[in-house]
Amino acid sequence: GNHTSKNGLFESAGSISDRAYLFLTDEELFQECISSLQFIIKIPKILGFEFQTILYVGNSRKKGTRGYRLFQEILKEAHLEYVTIQDPMVESQARIQLQIADSLGRWWDGPFLKIDSSVDLKAGMTCVVRSAFNSLERLVALCVEKDGGRWPFWLSPEQVRIIPVNASCEGYAQSIQDQLQQAGIRVGFDRKIAPLKERLHRSLAEQVPFVLLIGEQERQSSCVSCRTPRSPTCEQMGVQEFVNRMIELNGSKDSELKN
Repeated sequence: GNHTSKNGLFESAGSISDRAYLFLTDEELFQECISSLQFIIKIPKILGFEFQTILYVGNSRKKGTRGYRLFQEILKEAHLEYVTIQDPMVESQARIQLQIADSLGRWWDGPFLKIDSSVDLKAGMTCVVRSAFNSLERLVALCVEKDGGRWPFWLSPEQVRIIPVNASCEGYAQSIQDQLQQAGIRVGFDRKIAPLKERLHRSLAEQVPFVLLIGEQERQSSCVSCRTPRSPTCEQMGVQEFVNRMIELNGSKDSELKN
């Protein structure tokens, strides 16, 4: 994409990137490449990105190389539309590159799969390099830009924040935290000494998906009052009902991964 624009994302000065090196026999090569391609495609899909697939190859003399033919076959097997681009820098290292669109419609390099023929291996072995994220900073920036800082519930570092109205409600609030944690939910507990409105505003501004306000009324009724960044009012529900809803939302990751 055009990385010189003064709007949107910029090139990062540093980068954290993942690499998995697979040393495969001729018998393993095709199936492992199919599995790796399916794996890296899930990343932009579950995050809801628009993406395109590029098959990079070297100059025309090398279009018949083994890596190019192999990647053509696995892209066909995966029923994935792609664009072939000749790049002299690729040399003999054929590469499948997923590119992710930002809000301005520019394309940024994301996950990739490539054959690395520079690795000296014995006959019948091939080195395949897979990256699920490529630049982690860029992927995070694209997520923040796309959703305005609102992460998918299952990916949020803090999924629920509990705010007790006063000290007398902390015991009941703690019991709710214990139930949520036992259900595998990531919970924060706000014990800061500050006005309730200030604590609530800070939690919503930090885009915590669910904020629980626990006061005397909630303690006596064995319920919770729930706020979200997108809702202007509180919703009351039973504790178990809320826990079950969080478990259901947290499990939505599994259904997304299967699609």
